[in-house]
Amino acid sequence: MRSGALPLSWSAADGAILYRVFRGTTNHFASASEIGDTSSTQFDDFSASPGAIYHYWVLAEDVDNSLGTPGTSQMGHVAFGEPFTGGCQ
Repeated sequence: MRSGALPLSWSAADGAILYRVFRGTTNHFASASEIGDTSSTQFDDFSASPGAIYHYWVLAEDVDNSLGTPGTSQMGHVAFGEPFTGGCQ
């Protein structure tokens, strides 16, 4: 992880081949934007702004390109002057 990144991690979902990561500034998935994807259970958000508080959702995708449903969001933030002070587990 490089300075300023917000590391996210989660448990593997059965049958998942890809995880799509969404971020929003409110706890409403409908207003969140996809910020990336990964085949692992970890993702570093390098575009997080210091001082901003974000809500994150991770949706699993299977071999049929079907996405899981969003669950409860997790919050995280990058503090001013510090490389990392929050994250999702």
